[in-house]
Amino acid sequence: MKPDWDKLMTEFADSATGLVADVDCTAAGKSLCETHGVKGYPTIKWGDPAALEDYQGGRDFDSLQKFASESLKPMCSPNNIDLCDDEKKAEIEKVQAMSDEELAGAITKDPAALEDYQGGRDFDALQKFASESLKPMCSPNNIDLCDDEKKAEIEKVQAMSDEELAGAITKFEDMNNSAEETFKTEVQKLQDTYQALMKAKDDAVEEVKAAGLGLMKSVQSSKAKAAGNSEL
Repeated sequence: MKPDWDKLMTEFADSATGLVADVDCTAAGKSLCETHGVKGYPTIKWGDPAALEDYQGGRDFDSLQKFASESLKPMCSPNNIDLCDDEKKAEIEKVQAMSDEELAGAITKDPAALEDYQGGRDFDALQKFASESLKPMCSPNNIDLCDDEKKAEIEKVQAMSDEELAGAITKFEDMNNSAEETFKTEVQKLQDTYQALMKAKDDAVEEVKAAGLGLMKSVQSSKAKAAGNSEL
């Protein structure tokens, strides 16, 4: 895929409306990838830089080029509200009318503890989820919304020193990273085994072909046909 992606970046290098770029999620781009929920590589995201969406199309150059040509242009958004239909414009204006505090509370339950959304991707499903979920919820910044059990859990963590908190975060991040590395290593082993089995199968098929299986079947069929004719 990389050669096709590089080709697409070159094609859009001088575009005034669209940017095609790549990000190294293991180095300088790690925080950006975490912000946008990138968990596997390669992942393609597109759309408003503040609300990128997953790209679901083909990975060959023609598919990428077609999608980019159709999609990487000014679209309805708070910065291009004149491109919106009346329904979307009203929705944006409703959000724009929110105070900074209301908006901060509605964007996410807790920006430091983002979760993956698992629901439907159509407008009705997204709208229903947003209406029910994007509101202030229990968190260290909204502890008055927590039940006693969750409040006690938050207060226990808040009582930790900066060093203890940093150490605990590092410990669990290391556990996550270790699990990810183990997964990648084991998946690679499976892929290597699969490739080896495929090669062994292909070699066996070629060996059988070289031994004359096709010719033998052809002769067998010819003999059967000849025997049938002689009986007549």
